[in-house]
Amino acid sequence: MYCNICGSKYTPAPKGRAYSEEMLKQALCLLALGNTGRGVGRALNMSKANAYQWAKEEAKKLPRTAEKVMKTA
Repeated sequence: MYCNICGSKYTPAPKGRAYSEEMLKQALCLLALGNTGRGVGRALNMSKANAYQWAKEEAKKLPRTAEKVMKTA
């Protein structure tokens, strides 16, 4: 479909690619067990980029204990 005002193309009802919370937990668990993002993607039928992005977001939530240990040593 095209916008009547500006003429740009758009999708009226785009399909979401939202994954369930359970899928997120499974992906993080597999990564924590040492699987690669590619392996997680194949096992869960999803993009490896999703697995890496979720791991990156979860890592930001963790406390930075390693830096604290290095500063006190």
